[in-house]
Amino acid sequence: MIKNKKFNFIIPVYNEAQNIESTIIFIKKNFFSDDYLISFIDDNSPDGTASKVLSLKNKYPEVELIQHGKKEGLGAAILFGYINSKSDYLIGLDADLSQSPKYLHQMYKLLKTDADMVIGSRYVSGGKVVGKNQIRLIGSITMNKIASKLLNIDVLDISHTFRIFKREIIIKISNLLKEKGHPSFLVEFTYYAKKNRFKIKEYPISFIERSSDRGVSKLSASKEIIPFFKTIFKLINK
Repeated sequence: MIKNKKFNFIIPVYNEAQNIESTIIFIKKNFFSDDYLISFIDDNSPDGTASKVLSLKNKYPEVELIQHGKKEGLGAAILFGYINSKSDYLIGLDADLSQSPKYLHQMYKLLKTDADMVIGSRYVSGGKVVGKNQIRLIGSITMNKIASKLLNIDVLDISHTFRIFKREIIIKISNLLKEKGHPSFLVEFTYYAKKNRFKIKEYPISFIERSSDRGVSKLSASKEIIPFFKTIFKLINK
């Protein structure tokens, strides 16, 4: 049993065996604290992701495997990890090295002084995206702007996984979260956090698109659009 840590990285993984150790090393090199746990949330990946995590536990005692056990969507895996965490601060991170933990020191300072959740934002002033297909980038920016406007949330990057927040948020709103996919889950999560008067801030980051040597992204923009709008209209009509 791993002792409770102050920070808990929640990292959903599906067929990410090749990226597990590089993600661990990336966090160790770039995170500002040693008081952390890395939880890999696996959906029974057929490529041996779970076995890879378990094989690294002796080398990296700060690592644990949480087997979600069923492939329901990125949001379902993230929520499962959030609910099973006992740390004071939870951190959402992807396993493809697109988001650097180096930003978390300043994000944590902002969290401690003026927020309950801080999102590492690609779309606020100072943020940027490197290497992403321009059509997909424009689509992502547009979808986030639409969600922000229709839901009356002053957040430009509602759908971003990369965020640090106080555990009390998930305690308060986990029973309200029903969406299982991406970006629907993160839109819903951000919406209910705001609705329950938690203060949300954004901090500019550089997002580096997954390179070919890190495997293939599991997300599909074409499959996201309809669930995305369904989620927004459902929340509007609450």
